[in-house]
Amino acid sequence: MDKLVLSLLLSLLAGFLTAVGTFVKLVNDKESKVTEFRQQWTDTARQSLADLLSQLRYYCNLTAELTALESEASSIVRRPSDPEKLNEFDSALLQNVLESQSKNREALKQALRNNREAIHNAYAFAKLHFKPNDPDFLHVETKVDQALQLIDGNLPGGNSGQTLRAELMLLINDLTTLSRGLLKKEWENIKGGERAYRLTRIWAKRGGLAGAGALTVLLGCFGVAALLNWKETSDIAMLAKLGTSKSGEPAAHSAQNYSVPVAAPQVTNACAEIPPPGVTVVQQIATNGEGRMESSTTPTTPTTAPVTSRPKTRVKAPACEIAGTTQ
Repeated sequence: MDKLVLSLLLSLLAGFLTAVGTFVKLVNDKESKVTEFRQQWTDTARQSLADLLSQLRYYCNLTAELTALESEASSIVRRPSDPEKLNEFDSALLQNVLESQSKNREALKQALRNNREAIHNAYAFAKLHFKPNDPDFLHVETKVDQALQLIDGNLPGGNSGQTLRAELMLLINDLTTLSRGLLKKEWENIKGGERAYRLTRIWAKRGGLAGAGALTVLLGCFGVAALLNWKETSDIAMLAKLGTSKSGEPAAHSAQNYSVPVAAPQVTNACAEIPPPGVTVVQQIATNGEGRMESSTTPTTPTTAPVTSRPKTRVKAPACEIAGTTQ
């Protein structure tokens, strides 16, 4: 019965652990897929923020180059006060320089327009990675809006190139710091796993420890019961062996009530030593056609084979037998 109960409990425990393991495996597979998607999302968000920062820095460089080119062009345009001192060669050289400067300024302006478009695209792409009013992205969004206001306000008659570049570099440094913190937080979420995965892992550990503890207690109880049963059986066997060796006959004993068998006292019969009385042997002898009987009293011997009969006379019992019957 104990073996049947033990096998049943072990089967139920194995089935429970199998079900728990299957559930944990399904949750882990699902959450690992979510973590994989989150990793891809983090990679694209990092790429969009990097593009935004690089385009802002490129805008600062383009602005500095354009400012330097315009300053150089304005210095070349200045002509001497005496037009006679300007010869024909100098006039042709000045014209070529002015034309080259004009082409360079147009190319830089076109690059600035393209760069402005790339900045807006990178900002929109990064913004779509986050939820509306996301507190983690809100500070980044504020800094980018300030940078776009400076860029869009850089019109003729506005801020000088050096001042604009200095303000943009401050905003870019702040954006870099905020972006690092944002990406670090997302990486910690990926490394630790999703919330459902973390809860499942915690409860799986607790369930495993509880199952191991229950199995240990169960096996310990059955082990103690088996040990006590074995001890009781060995004690009964030892007592039975001890009783058999003393009395010569097996006897039923128990561990609670055991009595050593005592040999019955032997009663000696004094009558056994008295020899039996003589018997009368009757023998019929037929001679000369006359039936005549002769009787003789002879003691019995082992070799006599005639028919014997006890005399019908009443014989008194010896005194030893009478004494034996009265006891």
